[in-house]
Amino acid sequence: KKILNNKSNIKKVLIKAVLKAKNSGHNLIGTHHILYGALDLIEEDLELKNFFEISKKSPNKLKMKIEELIKNDFMDLNKLSLLFQKESILALNNLIKNNIFDEFKKKIFMSANKMKKTYKSISSNNIIKKNKSKTDKEYYHTHEVVHIMDREKNENTNIFSNFAEDLVKIAKQGLLDPLIGRENELNRLIQILNRRTKRNPILVGDAGVGKTSIVYGLAYKIAKGDVPYSLVDKKLWSLNLSSLVAGTRFRGDFEERFEAIIKEAKKEEVILFIDEIHNIVGAGSAMGTMDMANIIKPILSQGDLQIIGATTFDEYKMQIEQDKALERRFQPILVKEATVKDAITILYGLKEEYEKFHNIKIREDAIESAVKLSNKYINDRFLPDKAIDVLDEASAIGNIAKHSQESYKKIRNFYKELNDIRKEKEEELIKGYYENAFNIKKKEEDTLKKIFLIENEFKNIKEDKFIITEREVRSAISTMTNIPLEEVTPVISQELKDLESKLKKDIIGQDKAIKALTLRIRRSRSGLNFYDRPIGSFVFIGPTGVGKTELAKILSKRVFGDNNFIKLDMSEFTEPHTISRLIGAPAGYIGYGKGGQLTEAVRRNPYSVVLFDEIEKAHHQIFNILLQILEDGYLTDSAGKKVDFKNTIVILTSNAGTNALKNKREIGFEKQNKYDYEEMSQELKKSLSNILSTELLNRLDEIIVFKDLEYNDIKLIIKNHLQKLSEFLLNEKNIKLKILPELIDKLAKLSYKEGEGARMVRRVIENKITDKITEGIIKGKIKKGQTVKF
Repeated sequence: KKILNNKSNIKKVLIKAVLKAKNSGHNLIGTHHILYGALDLIEEDLELKNFFEISKKSPNKLKMKIEELIKNDFMDLNKLSLLFQKESILALNNLIKNNIFDEFKKKIFMSANKMKKTYKSISSNNIIKKNKSKTDKEYYHTHEVVHIMDREKNENTNIFSNFAEDLVKIAKQGLLDPLIGRENELNRLIQILNRRTKRNPILVGDAGVGKTSIVYGLAYKIAKGDVPYSLVDKKLWSLNLSSLVAGTRFRGDFEERFEAIIKEAKKEEVILFIDEIHNIVGAGSAMGTMDMANIIKPILSQGDLQIIGATTFDEYKMQIEQDKALERRFQPILVKEATVKDAITILYGLKEEYEKFHNIKIREDAIESAVKLSNKYINDRFLPDKAIDVLDEASAIGNIAKHSQESYKKIRNFYKELNDIRKEKEEELIKGYYENAFNIKKKEEDTLKKIFLIENEFKNIKEDKFIITEREVRSAISTMTNIPLEEVTPVISQELKDLESKLKKDIIGQDKAIKALTLRIRRSRSGLNFYDRPIGSFVFIGPTGVGKTELAKILSKRVFGDNNFIKLDMSEFTEPHTISRLIGAPAGYIGYGKGGQLTEAVRRNPYSVVLFDEIEKAHHQIFNILLQILEDGYLTDSAGKKVDFKNTIVILTSNAGTNALKNKREIGFEKQNKYDYEEMSQELKKSLSNILSTELLNRLDEIIVFKDLEYNDIKLIIKNHLQKLSEFLLNEKNIKLKILPELIDKLAKLSYKEGEGARMVRRVIENKITDKITEGIIKGKIKKGQTVKF
């Protein structure tokens, strides 16, 4: 009884209980913690100590059991207050008011055996205040520990402080980004809020167009008092739905919590802002209870509560419009994507904020480039959000660039060296080698001086503000979109200047076709492509094996780099239903939502050569897809999403009419060995017009005709193949390959067959050379460092 028979002991028990709860990671204190605190004071009470000795009971074992109870019973409780069983609460109140310590002790010990599932809470402030003494150090200790539990300071604002943010307060602190432009939308928002009925606006627009920023603009206006009289004293709270729903595991928890918010909002003249408001449909619904949307419908109709919502067009249509009763309680405000001009104005307004944050300077050309380039290269997002992201990324690039990476490495290495020196010094001191330790200390001082000098140098670098220009913006665009930096640079690269000559080295005998192709690509890449269409669209038509597909592959590598070649074999798309493979299966069919073979490939690699191989074999519905790509520069997939083709080169290949042309050449008294290129072009284009519609042919940039390969062309192709084989053997196997001129003639004769192109070349080289080298390596006849002659 003596433990709790004075105020000093009861305070000690409470302090120990609070500390135990804190160390156990609990946000509340229960009878377990208090009993644990009481047992901690046994050593100070001889009578109780003797009681345990006589009864042969171990207080330590009892404490261990209580610790188990604390671990098992208190992990899931989540109210920030002192929790007690009903009996304990009454006992503690009597203790505080009347100093009935015996009764308190009795109830505390009873609760150890009678822990129930029903708890009530009392404020920690009430307990502390009753025992408050300004000279009492233990009170201040208790107050400090309890403070970590985030106790209630104001019952009126507690519910909002847990689940919402006061946007007006944040605006007064200048912590919200300013609203630039959007005067019409903001005025409309204020106008709806001032209505007598149905005064709940909902901002509807694509992601990133600035819906939330409009609400921030309203918060700034309320903070400044620049609003109609009816809104001057209003509070604007942003409600966090995830926090509101979190922890509501039992039936009625969510309704009780939300009803408290509504009650407080009515009382305090609060306007609630709910971002992603479509989530209220179904929010909090469990075991047959009403969701948030159904709870607010009657309240909104009464006009006692005002809510501002924000959502996207798709979600509004799917969630809000489906519920007509919910829809008519909101007044939609359509927020369209900002124009390029408006987006530039917005970025100028945000310029100072990003300069302060990144400690850099942003030049005007960087702002304009961020908007124009993001609008051109980032097609799945909206202005101004994508332009702001680009500017932020460019600023981060500049911020990193101004810090010398060498300085970082030097400082890190010197600190590592300093730690090693100090360890060595300590070891010498332990061994008693004081002279050695003294010498090591000099090394330590020298290292510290070096660190000091480098850190000062680094500090000076930090103080110099890096200037963000168009160069950093282009680098940011390249990083964010995986587009090669050369693609977003206005100057025509050397690779593009040398494109024709390099293609002629790789593709033999098609000089006219290559010239026509490179001319079109240069025109587009030099900025003279005025239309929203692909960079280039071509039909490669000609006999089999003359290099049509090979030219498309090499063009992709030269213009866009590796892994940017998309090939679609049209022999796989001969049936009507196969069109779904290109753009994705429609709703209700297997594969819906997975995306199309063509649309997903271009979405992932917007800078690609897209090859429709052997277009004459495709079903005619494929041509309708090509019409949309070539005319509008985009394709709509089965999910309704637009895939941008403006940065692709579209190539169709065809053998149409080549067999008829070959037969025509062989008819007559004398076989024609050569056929006029212009005459052949006319014949093949005429054949092509029988396959492709006139409207599709008119949308193509160029119809490029490939001629038959001649004997000398085959010889050059063989030389190219042998050169590549020689380089491979030398680099990979350290074997030199030497080919005699007469062998090239022999291989050319075996490979050349009129009308079949160069398809036999690879097979002949493999049979006559590669297989023999392989056999020699396996049998050990050809070893590293040797020269092989053929």
